[in-house]
Amino acid sequence: MCTHLKFKSCRLGIAVKCCLFFDVYASLNLLKSSMHEIGLPVVEAITECRSVVIMSPTKRTRAIGLIPYLVREFFAAVLKRAGTAAADRGCEISNPCVAQGADIPFQLQTKILIQSTSSWDGTPYVSYPAGRPQITILKITIAPHTTMKWHSHPLPNAGYILSGELTIEREDGTKEHFVAGQAVTETVNSVHRGVTGAERTVLIVFYPGTPGLPLSH
Repeated sequence: MCTHLKFKSCRLGIAVKCCLFFDVYASLNLLKSSMHEIGLPVVEAITECRSVVIMSPTKRTRAIGLIPYLVREFFAAVLKRAGTAAADRGCEISNPCVAQGADIPFQLQTKILIQSTSSWDGTPYVSYPAGRPQITILKITIAPHTTMKWHSHPLPNAGYILSGELTIEREDGTKEHFVAGQAVTETVNSVHRGVTGAERTVLIVFYPGTPGLPLSH
């Protein structure tokens, strides 16, 4: 007796029929050919299952028992390939720059880490430096229990703390504490310094400057 299970996917435009009966060869070959038709790699377990049948007919029950597993693996691979195909097209993402339909799988998430018109102490930004733009991104690593020198920046800039913690303080004693996963907008022409905690601190800092303009002084 043979039970036929027919699975259809409108998104991929495929129809897969899988026969689960005591002809193990037919079932395995059908799964294998279905994978080839849509360009999916053949599950290694199929070859292993065939070997079991060839080497020991008494283990046919074990081989048959693997078929539902192979079916699950097959459809898991189909869904994965569908997601990869969407990613390869490049524009089917959750972003205003692309057109997205209801049937497109989720591929990318955009999260604003920080967006501000003022520095961390509430001082409004006035303008960017005049001249030809020059973008600089620094990865800064600071040892534990380090107190940096007093300094200032002639331009707006922002940082993201990858690990550790950092306390930023101004000369007048105003300070704020930041930890890994937080972003900070730096002050402009305001003397300040940073103090790290018990762990090494790593941060990425973005500077929208101009050629020849120092990042700090």
